[in-house]
Amino acid sequence: MAHFAEICTEETYTIVNTGLTISGETIFTSGRTFVVNEVIRVLVAPNNQEHRGQEYLANDLGLGGMWIQTSYNNNNIRNKFAGIGYIYHKTLDIFSPPNPFPSWIFNTTTYQWDPPIEYPSEGDWIWSEDTLSWIESPYSPLP
Repeated sequence: MAHFAEICTEETYTIVNTGLTISGETIFTSGRTFVVNEVIRVLVAPNNQEHRGQEYLANDLGLGGMWIQTSYNNNNIRNKFAGIGYIYHKTLDIFSPPNPFPSWIFNTTTYQWDPPIEYPSEGDWIWSEDTLSWIESPYSPLP
């Protein structure tokens, strides 16, 4: 079985999920807005369709969209297994986890998100996006 990630190709794309309906009345809904190059969902294509996964999912199943193969067995295929919310870097042809903070920059050599200030060499620190700096962690380290 081959896994394929659907990539958002619009500026914004919102999915609304109806969670609970009682007697025809919707009690609960949830939703999520995605941005360009963000993974919307990951589906599995049968082995005999792996070679044409994009066409199979978009056309044969009528799902439309752009589908890119990903693999949890082999991270040499696009660096990481794509999960919902992951980012597809088209120019590098890889997936990465989402940016943890708006100020962090994606490093195209290590394929990691780097803080604007290097992590301190000693102690336990957490990132503060408010001050754009590392602050000492208020939590005790585990023994």
